[in-house]
Amino acid sequence: MFIVRSEENIEALAELLREGKLIAFPTETVYGLGTNALIKESVYKIYEVKGRREDKPLSLHIGTFDGLEEIIELDPFIKRLLLQFFPGPINIIAKKKSNIPEWIGKGDTLGVRFPSLFICQKLLRLAKVPVVATSANISGGEEPKSAEDVIRMIGEKIDGILDAGPVPLGRPSTVVNISSGTIEIIREGPVDRKTLEGIIEELKIREKSEGI
Repeated sequence: MFIVRSEENIEALAELLREGKLIAFPTETVYGLGTNALIKESVYKIYEVKGRREDKPLSLHIGTFDGLEEIIELDPFIKRLLLQFFPGPINIIAKKKSNIPEWIGKGDTLGVRFPSLFICQKLLRLAKVPVVATSANISGGEEPKSAEDVIRMIGEKIDGILDAGPVPLGRPSTVVNISSGTIEIIREGPVDRKTLEGIIEELKIREKSEGI
């Protein structure tokens, strides 16, 4: 397994991602396991490594807002919601564009994650391909909070890892589904329900006032 511990050397990991290799990397929440979303065999290899059910979709991880409109449907409210919460420890499920392959997301929806950790953003930008990812552990096991955790759990099954030390938060991201036009909190995480509902209500009030 190829291990990178310096920001200056992560281009090599970005190249492995482009090739469809399985790469672990830190986010602000936990270490993730990702690959090139456009290579179907590589995406399903993540399920195999984790022992994860294939009906549980992986999220698309982004390192920039550029090109987001080509991935998910964006109306004015969703744009405001994304600008409010991205980058950050939240996974937002929205309707995906029709050009997105069927093995990415679930049905007509797709979860999008924009981690706030700079070194993670840099890796995702350098990859220059869409990257799907989930937590870098065995499904149902403890959350990977460091590169050592990842190596212990699945190290022999993956191709590389970006070791940036322990993650800041150490708990999974909040998951919110906005694909049906309503706000459904699937999993409460670092962005708690009270904070989420308060900001959403503020955005709705602003939207109504601007329509007057």
